[in-house]
Amino acid sequence: MKTFKTFSPRAVTVALAAVAIAYMYKSFGLDPRIVLRVGWRTGWLPKKIMKLYSHPTDDPSIPPFYYPAFFMSTGWYRNEVLHWVPRKNDVVVATFPKSGTHLMSQLIAQTVEGGESEFDTIHNAVVLIEGESVSPKKCGDDPDLLSLENYKEKMVADGDRRGVLITHLPVSTVAKPESGAMTIVMMRDPLDTLASLRSMLAKTMGPGAPTMEEAFEYMFQNIAGGWAEYNLQWWEEAKRRPDEVLILFYEDALTNLTDTVVKAAEFLGESTEPDVVELIRYKSTMEYMKSEKEKFDPPLCSMPAWMRPKGGTMVNKGKAGAGKKKASQELQEAMRKYVRESLSGTDFPLDRFHSLS
Repeated sequence: MKTFKTFSPRAVTVALAAVAIAYMYKSFGLDPRIVLRVGWRTGWLPKKIMKLYSHPTDDPSIPPFYYPAFFMSTGWYRNEVLHWVPRKNDVVVATFPKSGTHLMSQLIAQTVEGGESEFDTIHNAVVLIEGESVSPKKCGDDPDLLSLENYKEKMVADGDRRGVLITHLPVSTVAKPESGAMTIVMMRDPLDTLASLRSMLAKTMGPGAPTMEEAFEYMFQNIAGGWAEYNLQWWEEAKRRPDEVLILFYEDALTNLTDTVVKAAEFLGESTEPDVVELIRYKSTMEYMKSEKEKFDPPLCSMPAWMRPKGGTMVNKGKAGAGKKKASQELQEAMRKYVRESLSGTDFPLDRFHSLS
């Protein structure tokens, strides 16, 4: 786990000055978020955004990890997440951030409903496990929002439907083998993941977003243990429990989405009738999801004002290869070094990812 660099009293002074400059920018009708660049350059902002979550008894089987603080409090993590046990018919979708989360949320939500799932927001159909900020108690404008606190009751009341839960949390936190619940993990090329992460941050933070290099240093290598550790843990979990954990790859879904739908449906024991598969495939395409893009954004009340998405930012272009086009040669080399050193001596399928060749 990477340790964040400390910041000096001078950095704090600079950050406070930046706040004053922000007010000046705003008074001239300019985007005050530009001052967030100071926070990234000094290392102050990532320390503010990223929080270290730990087990209350320091259980060695559940190591601490960094995660964006606005998703959940320490109390939510310890009281809700760690004590949560899924129902046997629940489905967990696990992805490192920007690795096909919304694609898989929609695909699995449609799969368990035979392609007939309809909602005003995706959070009426799936549960974000770490999403305290999306729960009705925190975001009370929509009583139909699903959370760990209410989804079981709502699923039972609605004919004992299968719950679909999504997460970016590490295996040690959310894997519950004793429950019998099924988990589907989607993995994506690391450089493309980083490019998509930086693109999302640019849309939500505007001119105050981190550079790709800063996103790589502070977030990509830290969130939930970092890309390499996160995916390795799920790879090992799938080997231990092949009947309960399925690994899929984002690039395969882009090449043949129908095949991805069929693999997921077969794994979950859901319908693979051609007309049902085609309906699920259609509703899981980038074209369809972009036409309904507002439904895939988090509720505005769930995010800090300065990070609220504008105009459907959560559904990106859904393409492979963008990372190599956007990253410098130095960053590409740093990525390859980080991934290969982190996964050295394992059987993790590095050859599946084009940017590592």
